[in-house]
Formats: sequence, structure tokens, C-alpha cells
Amino acid sequence: MNNLRLGIVMIDEPFYSKSFISELLENFEIKFVLLHTEFISIERILKTFLIYSPIKFFKTVFGVFKNTIKGGEIKNILTNNQVPILKTDNVNSEEVSKFIKYKEIDILISFNCPQKIKKELLDKPEIYPINIHLGYLPQYRGIFPIFHAFKNGENFAGITIHIMNEEFDDGDIINQIKISIEKKDDLLSLYDKAFSEIPKLTLQTIHDINSGNVVFKRNNSEDASYFSYPSFREIISYRKLLKHKKHL
Repeated sequence: MNNLRLGIVMIDEPFYSKSFISELLENFEIKFVLLHTEFISIERILKTFLIYSPIKFFKTVFGVFKNTIKGGEIKNILTNNQVPILKTDNVNSEEVSKFIKYKEIDILISFNCPQKIKKELLDKPEIYPINIHLGYLPQYRGIFPIFHAFKNGENFAGITIHIMNEEFDDGDIINQIKISIEKKDDLLSLYDKAFSEIPKLTLQTIHDINSGNVVFKRNNSEDASYFSYPSFREIISYRKLLKHKKHL
């Protein structure tokens, strides 16, 4: 298991990724990491403010600002472990092609990458390219699936690890778990629950792949639902539901 070589595509954020990357560094050889530098629009900042309470929003903003000033927590961890890193706003660029050209990997992992990955990078691993999706597939494909599961009154959200292809959140399912949605939960508490499970689920998935114990589950497109970044109307519905739950 420890001989497997990994390539990773992720973002550098200070809240949920440290335990994920630390577990992988401890157990595998990481040949490269592409740190996606996602552009955040004014509209998305405003929507995030409306989703979170003001206190939680400003704590989040402060955490992101502090992480940037310090050079990026994930980048610093990787640098200290001598892992080759490339920051990019386009994982399908010529720059990325040159960076990964001579780096051999067994598994490519996409974690929190906001961009569709194309064939050249998907074909890089000897075994599989896999994606870690914060939704219970085939339902809840797309962006912010935990938010939409909460807003829709579901009893659970989920995490799915699946084979990647050139479509968003498509490809056969390898592993998935349910995350219960309780009365006391909000979006951030659900994120805490979900991200705390990801390192363990990822290690288990890689172990299953390496040992040949994977039982694939079809990720049927006819059973799928796809969601985009929340609209203002959906955010209002979320706030109303959150308020209602607090009074139950």
C-alpha cells in the first residue's frame, strides 16, 4: 500500500485540508500536487456572507486572509515534505502538462477542485483517477451539495469517492458514506462532520483499489440531480429552514 504513488489536485485552504494531506503524506509517496487558485467573485462573497452568520463569515474571511499571508498552510506542509507543487488557475493548461510530464503516478486524486479535469490529466495515473465529492451520488452532483441537501430537508448528506471522467461527478462509485443531518446542524457543522471523515474514507478507498477489493456501483445519470452555486432565493430558503430548526 505504501508504495503507491499519488498525484493530487486540490485548493490551499486552512480549514479542512490539513488532516487530509497529512494522512496521505504519512502513508504514500506524493509525486506532485496541483494547487488550484480559484477566482472568487464579488457575488460569491456576498452569497457566502448571507449563508453564514456575520461572525462565522468574518472568522472565515480572517482565516483565509491569514492563510494567504503565511504563504498557504498546505503549500508550506508540502514544501517541508519536498513535494513538487504547481499553483495554477487552469489544471488543463500547457504549464500543467509540462509540470507533470515525467512524473509517474498510480492514482490521481481530485479534492475540492472547482474545475473540470480533461483527458490528458485523467489519463496520467497507471490505475485510476478518483474524485472526492461532498454529495451522495448519483443524487446531488454539482456545487455545494451539502447546502442543497440541507435546504431540501434531507435526513442525510454524503461523501462519495468515484472514478473521474470528463464529466462532473460522473464515473462509477467506489466508496460512499452518509452524513446525518440533525436538528442542531447548519452548513458549517455539516462540513465539519463530512471533512472529518474524508481522510479515513480516502485511505480505505486507496487500500481497496490496491488490494483489488473494489466493488463498483453505477453512478447512473438517469438517477442524478445536479446543483449549481446557490441562488439568492435558495439562500433565503436555507436561512428560513435554519431559523425554523432552531425553534423546534
